[in-house]
Amino acid sequence: MAILIVGLISSTVVLLLSVLYQSHWALMVSLGLQVLPVLLTRDKLGASWWYMPVYLAWFGASLLGARWLQVSEGLKASPVFDSFGPGYLIMAVLAVIWPTWFNTRRPKSAKEC
Repeated sequence: MAILIVGLISSTVVLLLSVLYQSHWALMVSLGLQVLPVLLTRDKLGASWWYMPVYLAWFGASLLGARWLQVSEGLKASPVFDSFGPGYLIMAVLAVIWPTWFNTRRPKSAKEC
């Protein structure tokens, strides 16, 4: 779990720095840092009900934070942040409402069989 938290925090920090310094390279690094902790932790945590909603909500909030930072710095908001930020937050809510759609690795209860 610590790997997931550290990875998500570091990817958010690099994403925000990529906005501040307008670096395309740093944006690509932040996306790599976003995927790496998920790949390292999905075997152990993937069956947990909270895993997918937390990841999706964190990434959506990071993208919306990057959009806010762009606008507050007087830059034009990137369409990526405008569309994917809310999109990931919507998917996080849907992952809580309909967990079987988003987490097929989750063990099924007796009620669902």
